[in-house]
Amino acid sequence: MFFAQSTSFCDYRKHNVSQKFINKLAGLPFFASLTLDGGSYKDDQLVLSAGGFHSLRRLTVDLDELKKLEIHMNQHCPSLQTWLF
Repeated sequence: MFFAQSTSFCDYRKHNVSQKFINKLAGLPFFASLTLDGGSYKDDQLVLSAGGFHSLRRLTVDLDELKKLEIHMNQHCPSLQTWLF
């Protein structure tokens, strides 16, 4: 899947994306908003690792099936202003 370097947000409702896909989004330099809700994520764990999402300002996660959510804030999302779970 191709992503423009200037992509700032994505809406993947009912697309069933994976951790591997999220890791690719993490490398986009201007990606600012991520929303994952019912049917948009297929794994039972979500990890936002250090070294990505440098421009992320808003994170919304509403996944009943998610068993583990791990966010490395200090090194990871310096611009994150809003997060909703």
